[in-house]
Amino acid sequence: MVTLDDSGSVNPRDFQIGKDFVAKLFDSFVMHNENRVSFRIFSSSDKSIFKLNNTLTRAQVQTAVLGTAYRSGSSTMTDLTLDAGVAEFKGIGRGVPKNFLVITDGRSSYPSRTEAAAKRAHAAGINTFAVGIGSVSQSELLIIANGDPNRVFKVENFEELEEILKELSAEICT
Repeated sequence: MVTLDDSGSVNPRDFQIGKDFVAKLFDSFVMHNENRVSFRIFSSSDKSIFKLNNTLTRAQVQTAVLGTAYRSGSSTMTDLTLDAGVAEFKGIGRGVPKNFLVITDGRSSYPSRTEAAAKRAHAAGINTFAVGIGSVSQSELLIIANGDPNRVFKVENFEELEEILKELSAEICT
């Protein structure tokens, strides 16, 4: 599962670069019936683009990701997307690794809520990863990633996302 920040601090051009990155990341995964992907976006609210129980082909996944509209929300409600992801994983009920990647360019609007939501995700057995872009809170990224620095990736801008693609894909698939 991947969730991409589309708050107001992310401009439309950077959101497009973020979607391109997610599409490439999904393409790097081997996808078959036992290995599903899910895509969400978040800002003032969380929105599911497609869920883990989807039956999309690789081409349909790419089309759905790249066709996702930019919303420019007024806040960064990381807690909402974490909680929505936990609920989605609970609904899938499979005994497979539960990996959840949060990609954000800023500090969440309510850090204490984000911390509580991250703890709920970890308690549910979800492996969380964080990609921070630009001026992000390293401590918040670590909280999202359950304190594991190997699950935290940081780039200075959206253009640098491509540089971490291979390493991130390998870490998620391990």
